[in-house]
Amino acid sequence: MKAYLKVKIKSLAAEAKIIKSDEQKYLYAGRVANIHFKAEELPEHEREEFFLHKEDSYETYRGLYEHRVNVVRNESRSALLALAFYNKTPYHKVEASCYTLPDWDRVADILIKFFNIAPIDKTVLFPEAKRRQRVAVKKELAEWHGKLRQNNHQKYIPETLLAVA
Repeated sequence: MKAYLKVKIKSLAAEAKIIKSDEQKYLYAGRVANIHFKAEELPEHEREEFFLHKEDSYETYRGLYEHRVNVVRNESRSALLALAFYNKTPYHKVEASCYTLPDWDRVADILIKFFNIAPIDKTVLFPEAKRRQRVAVKKELAEWHGKLRQNNHQKYIPETLLAVA
């Protein structure tokens, strides 16, 4: 299953590149429409058309940017942390200096999905079994991350890591 996670990481990187190039296209289109909108020699109905095109272009650019920065970037970070945990790479080698907490719930979900860490207890009802599975994985992640806290390389202490979702 490690190969599948590597493919996911590569596809997220490609998605970010594709989105970035599309962002630039829409940003350029909005700037061109803005130049035409400001041209005073154009008739009013054509200027109105350029105004609408400018607004659509900037709105699309902003939506793509937000998706790339908030969704794709966080998912990539979570997938890379899951792969590093599975490979037993020390956390401080993966993220030497960072200022925001990773989404540990998402890292745990990726580990469960791709590597079946802490298999589900089939004698318990499914929701409770999933909760127990997530708690077990998050404890392992806390131990992995906790080794770094002793070395004082970290700018934060993730007290929320063991919080049950």
